[in-house]
Amino acid sequence: MKPWLTLNLGLRYDYEQPFGNTDNLFMSLDFNTGLPRYARGAPQSLLSLVRFKYETGGPNRPYAANAKNFSPRVGFALRPFNNNNTVVRGGYGLFYTTEDAFSTMYGSWVAPFQGLVTGYPRYAGSWPDNQPHLQTLDQAPYGLDYLRGSSPGYFLPNTPYYPAGYVQQWNLTVGHNLGGKWGVEIGDVGSHGVNLMGQTTIQTYSNDLYLKAVANGFSNFGLRQKGFNSHYDGFQATVKHEASHGFAMLTSYTWSHAFAEASNFDALENVVTDVTAAGTIARKLWSQADFDVRHRLTVSGSYELPFGRSKEFGRSWNALTDMLLGGWRSNFIYTFQSGFPFTVYTSGLRLPDRVCNGNLPGDQRSANHWYDYTCFKDHPPTTYVDPVTGASKTINLQGNSHPNIITGPHTNETDFGMEKYITLHEGHTLQIRAEAFNLFNHPNLLTPNGNYFFNSASGAKITSARDGRDIQLAVRYSF
Repeated sequence: MKPWLTLNLGLRYDYEQPFGNTDNLFMSLDFNTGLPRYARGAPQSLLSLVRFKYETGGPNRPYAANAKNFSPRVGFALRPFNNNNTVVRGGYGLFYTTEDAFSTMYGSWVAPFQGLVTGYPRYAGSWPDNQPHLQTLDQAPYGLDYLRGSSPGYFLPNTPYYPAGYVQQWNLTVGHNLGGKWGVEIGDVGSHGVNLMGQTTIQTYSNDLYLKAVANGFSNFGLRQKGFNSHYDGFQATVKHEASHGFAMLTSYTWSHAFAEASNFDALENVVTDVTAAGTIARKLWSQADFDVRHRLTVSGSYELPFGRSKEFGRSWNALTDMLLGGWRSNFIYTFQSGFPFTVYTSGLRLPDRVCNGNLPGDQRSANHWYDYTCFKDHPPTTYVDPVTGASKTINLQGNSHPNIITGPHTNETDFGMEKYITLHEGHTLQIRAEAFNLFNHPNLLTPNGNYFFNSASGAKITSARDGRDIQLAVRYSF
């Protein structure tokens, strides 16, 4: 547009047809009846093995395609002082997420098509004739078809409302050339995720659906559901020294905060189910994301040692001395980042009542006592008596604590290496390399047992750690 301004505008369109099963070996769920529904055209020879209730005439794919996925993009670069020393850059884009094949696989890897079958041939009560059935390895498994038809297996259908998820991303940075090969850049970056995928259960999704499924002979099983959101804000600062006189360095610092209603598909901790007088309810809770790292600092660089026949020191060395001592290069990476957050549960895997912060000062934390578990009390449930029937039930099971409330161990690691290339003759090079990871053998703790804390002395421990110092030597001959 102008010599000092560049502007990029774009519009992207995405159409993604979900994976389908062309053989119609697929199962979905009828959310009106609570019954599994096989695809239209599913082989009757296989369906005849099924002994649980089901329907037919369903689709052969897990959801309908979204046809309105338009993604605007905008970006600019600005030199505000009409020189090359300072530049301002910014951008915004909307990006639709892509669905993986698991959404179809979970409807195809079911009985009687495929799936995991577990048999108990030594237990007579497993079979209708109440007799044990031992088979030799050269014989087909006894009762395979009987077991194949007894249960759908691991069935994980999609909910009816399954829109395309998307992420909005934006950034605004200012870069400045300080001179002498040094430069600095600071910026604000962020993203907001909408309609991301998470996992729930039919009881959490709808108690009416759960009751229908139970009446049809099924138990509470999982669902793939859209509608989870996330948000990220970050401040970034970078100082860079371009390679000069054998020295290069890059220093980066990020302060950020990531929070979400679901950190990943497998995590259920942000969907909290509770029992009230009116029935079972479910709440989606915002919390720090599993991957939330508040501070991260990295310093990396390389330096060519000034020793050798072509360097500042050692110009008069003979060939052997130069081969042994000259031409070495060092490189290093220093990393410090704050810890990931973790959830505190009671022994019954319920949220406790949080009565104080619980995060201990750094000088009071240890692997055997990482946080103050006395800040998290068991929540006392309530007994409710129905005024009409007189029946009593236990309600109000969850406390006021949230997921990902305790910050875990930080990482503090220095990696260092030395390397040298020796030219033997034309086209033949020998590389000698020595590397030390976690050079100072700093203890870097990882996670509690099972990735959760519990409100007890034994549940407040860190039970794993990263590797200690690791030194490796290598020689490589290239020709």
